Amino acid sequence: MSAPLASPPKKRAILNGDGLRDAAAQAVADSGLTQARVASVVAERIAGRDRPPSPAAISNAVRESSSKVEALQLDIIRALTGASLTGPLYRVD
Repeated sequence: MSAPLASPPKKRAILNGDGLRDAAAQAVADSGLTQARVASVVAERIAGRDRPPSPAAISNAVRESSSKVEALQLDIIRALTGASLTGPLYRVD
């Protein structure tokens, strides 16, 4: 894994709903990257992604709390911080 681009969430924190959104938004802000570059980093660092997310999808993921953006929020956090997250409440290990 490449060096983290942002600080990870606090260890043992439980993230769900708003917590995932806030952690993803914080990772994007801390990284200093544009949303287009964040999309590229997610595609590069997350195995199994068949294509990069769009910058609009990144924008939605840092503004919304819903199940439809949850997977992308997790990918953003993992790609930018290198954090290990375990579900279903997504504890930061």
